[in-house]
Amino acid sequence: MTKDVRRGLLTFLLNPDADDFAPLVAYSNSTSPEETTALKVTEDAYQISRFYTIRCSRKRLLLLSIVFLSLLVFSSILTAVIFNNTLLNTCTSQSCITASEALRRNSESQAAIEERMRGGEIVDDRPAPCEDFFEYACAGWKENTVGRAKNNPEWNMIYETTFRTFDRISQVFTRIVADPEAAALTTAQRDAVITYQKCMSDSVEDAGVGFRKIYKDVGGWITTASNEISIEDTLVASYRMNSVSLFSLSAVLNVRENRHSILTIEEAVPILGNSKPYSSPIEYDVNQLLAGKSANPYVSVL
Repeated sequence: MTKDVRRGLLTFLLNPDADDFAPLVAYSNSTSPEETTALKVTEDAYQISRFYTIRCSRKRLLLLSIVFLSLLVFSSILTAVIFNNTLLNTCTSQSCITASEALRRNSESQAAIEERMRGGEIVDDRPAPCEDFFEYACAGWKENTVGRAKNNPEWNMIYETTFRTFDRISQVFTRIVADPEAAALTTAQRDAVITYQKCMSDSVEDAGVGFRKIYKDVGGWITTASNEISIEDTLVASYRMNSVSLFSLSAVLNVRENRHSILTIEEAVPILGNSKPYSSPIEYDVNQLLAGKSANPYVSVL
């Protein structure tokens, strides 16, 4: 061990922060103090050089690019997860789409009404929502349905709902009858299709043999002897003889044009054998019947 090394080691033991230990470092690295100083000067010059600056800038740019791409991938994954959850919770069936379309039309009509209110064309006489929320929310729907009767407004709303339900059932029935193989039918739908096909087949002629015998024994319609009887009297006489077994009659408000009524004649469920109309016949007045003032339980006139 040389004298310089011993002196440097002693200095380091007495004062670890002293620079006198440099000879020891220089000796351990096989470099002289002058060479060590030259290397330090070279390293300092390299760090302030243009090449070192460009290299550091590229490192920072690469780091920022990696961070940006990571955030982009994370946001894409998060968006995909949220979109899938939203899509799974969204109803896309035909009923949901129909209901959404109805709500959209109602909102558009409500917006038009509010615009007319702001223009002074109509007056908003609805109560405040905090006073009567049901009346505030539902009054518009009630006013947009069929014309309400003076004494029984609730009945017209029920009747309106029945009409719309009947139209919906008719649409579905027409679709499944036209193409029964297009979709899996329920048991009730399959029975309805089979019954309809039987009624529309040629074998209905054979099924009507028994009815034709009864028709021949009775002697036909009670009004066939004369052609001078009005249709109103004919219908009243048919009800008197309980001919609802052949058809049903109803005079109802037109659901699409509530200023007019519709006289509906349909098939009805046969109830032959009911002797009540014959044992206690009821006198009918044509005008009262058509005006909806008849108390006949078999007549449904609104």
